[in-house]
Amino acid sequence: MTASQFKGKANFAVSDNEVSLRNALLEKAANYQACVRHCVGDVRFYLWNAGLPKEVRKEIASKLLGILETLHNSVNKHLADKDFERLKWRISWTLLELDKLSGELFLDGLDTVARFIRNAANYLVTFARLAVKETCIPITNNLVERLMGEIAKRVKHKWMHWSTRGLENLLNILLARYCNRGVYKEMKEKYLNPNNTLIQITTT
Repeated sequence: MTASQFKGKANFAVSDNEVSLRNALLEKAANYQACVRHCVGDVRFYLWNAGLPKEVRKEIASKLLGILETLHNSVNKHLADKDFERLKWRISWTLLELDKLSGELFLDGLDTVARFIRNAANYLVTFARLAVKETCIPITNNLVERLMGEIAKRVKHKWMHWSTRGLENLLNILLARYCNRGVYKEMKEKYLNPNNTLIQITTT
């Protein structure tokens, strides 16, 4: 489903931090979280494109990842102990550290990556802001990407032809497998049990 097809407003959206995609989702979601994994990958690419040596790229990317992982760990800790004032402090600290890192990169003449981090910063801490309200959201879109890869693998093989109904059934099975293990287990027991399974083949 594209953003234009989605008529409602989601509570949150998680995606790559590509500007046009982010802007489209900001119109369709009350809260937007930039995928942490993709943002760190984007920073690595910008640093590589700037011609920096591998060790320098690794050091900067590791620093960024360390800041975000510290926040992620704080979210997990304070969701458990309910110390949300401390979590608010950690969010502020994270934004300060991201701004500091961005400033250092500007001073080194790495304007593109510095600007990217500065523009993405507020969208990298959405998950923590929602955690203060005891709402948990993912920090990456890895699950959806794996799901889309699995769907592509299942339906795009050469010589394979699916009816519309068959594709819908396959999609529902894969969605249940990735998103609701309980429902998937029930489906397996009901439909894949040898005593309940009937395979029909039509030859032409």
